[in-house]
Amino acid sequence: MNRNYITPLSPEWYSARSGKFTASGFGNLMTAAKGEGFSNAAMQYIYEKAREKISGGNVKSLITKPMKWGTRMEAPALTVLERYLGMKIQECGLLIHPRVPEAGATPDALVLDDSGNEYALVEVKCPYNQKVHLKYYNTIKSGETLKRIVPGYYWQIQGSLWVFDLERCYFVSFDPRRLDEKRLLIAEIKRDEKDIARLEKMVLTAIETRDERIKAIRKG
Repeated sequence: MNRNYITPLSPEWYSARSGKFTASGFGNLMTAAKGEGFSNAAMQYIYEKAREKISGGNVKSLITKPMKWGTRMEAPALTVLERYLGMKIQECGLLIHPRVPEAGATPDALVLDDSGNEYALVEVKCPYNQKVHLKYYNTIKSGETLKRIVPGYYWQIQGSLWVFDLERCYFVSFDPRRLDEKRLLIAEIKRDEKDIARLEKMVLTAIETRDERIKAIRKG
């Protein structure tokens, strides 16, 4: 399958993501609101996207020590995962949803089958806090438990499966400081059609809300 991926962290990647709703932020849209409509966190995210659309830039995030750690440990985690699965793992870029051009996802990697076809997505987390990794290892076994323990990651994965139209994603938590079997968690998260339908509805509504916000700003 030929996909038009955009290399992560490249100038083109930042440009393509500007103003769009991407999987890493889908959890914000799905946070519970008091009553109907979006939560405060969701509205903040939507307004952020409106500002990006107007400016043509991206809202910059502060790069923290835990974030640097997670980025540095991602490649070793994928190497261990590839050896564990016995399947080829390929780096992945940003993909824009074929039907919803204002939405996209950049998973950490793709798992390929023996024919070279896309089999699964990979989402890697390498917590700086070892207690967080151990919590993930002891509690996250499926989509159901991931949704309960870390809902933001759950919606990120379901959103990526929606964009890529795939059936499964491996959620990985890796701590190379551990020397036992608990250094690596692999949980297979399966596509949930009902939740994806909910997510798609929220994304489409968020796009409309963002565009209304842009009109209001431009009117002054």
